[in-house]
Amino acid sequence: MRFPGWSGYAGAARKIASMPNASVEGFVRLWFEQGEGLGTGVFTGYEALIKHVCAQLGVNIEDHLVAAAANIPYNLTRQMITIPRDDTSHIQQPAGVRGITPGD
Repeated sequence: MRFPGWSGYAGAARKIASMPNASVEGFVRLWFEQGEGLGTGVFTGYEALIKHVCAQLGVNIEDHLVAAAANIPYNLTRQMITIPRDDTSHIQQPAGVRGITPGD
């Protein structure tokens, strides 16, 4: 099962693909195929992933577009981790409020 937020990242990948006029379908496919490299150190950030995917597609992307494109998933990630979802509010309560004591 994929994380529910992946649909947001697919939308972000589509937006990014339009910036250098890349194939949207190809860009999204490679974005998800190669994206795990963000967590394993293959890519140092979204900028590196964007450049890599564009290179794989044979598309040249200017540096100022890379920076602007990288802001799309950075902003999405920031939003996802800072805005609580309704179904997780109980997790965000202090442990004492939930009746948990040290050593439990």
